[in-house]
Amino acid sequence: MALPSRPLRKSAHQNVVETPTKPQKDIDVLLGMGFPKTRAQKALVATGYRGPQLAADWLLSHVKDATLDQNLPREFVVYLCPVGKVQLELDEYMKKSLKECEWNGAHNYLPHVTLCSFFQVDDDKVCDLLEIFRIAHKELQLPLQVELDYFSSNNFIGLFVNDACANQLRTMMDQFSQLAKSSEIQLDGHKKQLHVTLAYQYQREDHTLLEALSKVINIKEASDWEIRIFSRDPRMNKTHTYQVKYSYQSELPDELNLTVGDFIYHDSERTCDDPGWHWGVSWLTGVCGLYPGNHTTRVAESKAWTLHQSVSITQKQSERPRRPLMSSYQRRSSQMLLQTQHSQNEETNNSLDNG
Repeated sequence: MALPSRPLRKSAHQNVVETPTKPQKDIDVLLGMGFPKTRAQKALVATGYRGPQLAADWLLSHVKDATLDQNLPREFVVYLCPVGKVQLELDEYMKKSLKECEWNGAHNYLPHVTLCSFFQVDDDKVCDLLEIFRIAHKELQLPLQVELDYFSSNNFIGLFVNDACANQLRTMMDQFSQLAKSSEIQLDGHKKQLHVTLAYQYQREDHTLLEALSKVINIKEASDWEIRIFSRDPRMNKTHTYQVKYSYQSELPDELNLTVGDFIYHDSERTCDDPGWHWGVSWLTGVCGLYPGNHTTRVAESKAWTLHQSVSITQKQSERPRRPLMSSYQRRSSQMLLQTQHSQNEETNNSLDNG
């Protein structure tokens, strides 16, 4: 596939479970490297407390992030997510519905049941939040039986969770919310019927096809379900997420360097006079700038979230909630951070040699 050409610009300035390391130990390691405590905490939270090395890589790649020293708490959310056959069927449905119809609201996220709205947590309280969750989840009488009922209306298609399971989940989230208040963390459990959204905010003419595609999903298939805690960069709010398909080296000071696999938070409210160019923030570096849209493709924003914790509700288990193994995406993210750090080091060395 040929590399897309660079859109013209008028000018530059026209407007197996991992064992988590102890948080304090990680902070001490980063302090020993010379990083300030606030930056160390921010990096550990952004990388899901997966060790000081990944956090240090994150910090080195974010040296030009204008918000690095600002108090911008990450936004957290709690989802119930399928694992196994149902997950595979839902993923396949999402791919087909995107291919055969236009993008709709359900494509913004991974298949899930929302258990609470997004809420903010200060970096120094994230460990408290996860400990509170460990206490709250014990309210559940495991294993739970998750059953789904198909529903379709003129502007919505989804799968609703059975009442017995939904009631237990709401009770747990109420307990979670009450305990969180002791750490001055405000979160509200989902008050509506618990459901998996299959399609909404779509064109009316796509309804019949979306119904046909969604009815193929075998909702009676036995599957595991996990409660997962995710967080996102607050700058993602009210943006669309794009993934870089082709690399690009900036030619003007206000442009972003694009690395294949990076995510861009596209700011649709901020416009550029140059056709084909858009304002966005790089997930990899935290830098804001202009980027050529034809080098990216839109993806679910949840691809750029950090997974902090997960626990199965459909398997009998006595152990504490676990942090999941690093996914292939997270391993790839770590490699990208290292590559970015290496490139920045080369740029610095070249500058010194030229000087």
